[in-house]
Amino acid sequence: MEKRKYRVTITVGGESFTILGDTEPERVQKLAALYDERLRQTERAYPSLSPARTSILAGLNLTEEYLRLQEDYQQLLAMVKQVR
Repeated sequence: MEKRKYRVTITVGGESFTILGDTEPERVQKLAALYDERLRQTERAYPSLSPARTSILAGLNLTEEYLRLQEDYQQLLAMVKQVR
C-alpha cells in the first residue's frame, strides 16, 4: 500500500518552500515553525553572521540538542532495564 503524499508550503527565514512528502501537513508546519524560531534566536544572538552561516549554526544547535536527548533516552532505558 502506497503512503499518501502531502504538499505543504512552509515559511522559514522569510523564504517560502513547498514540500512534498508523506508526513502529515500539521507536523511539517510544526517542524518548520520550531526551526524558524531557532533560526531567529540564532540571528539575534549572532547578528553579524550571513544567512547561510546562521542557518548552519541553528541546524548544528538543534542537532546537538537532539543528540543530547537521544543519549539521555538511552541512559533512561538502561536504568529501567536495571530496575527490572
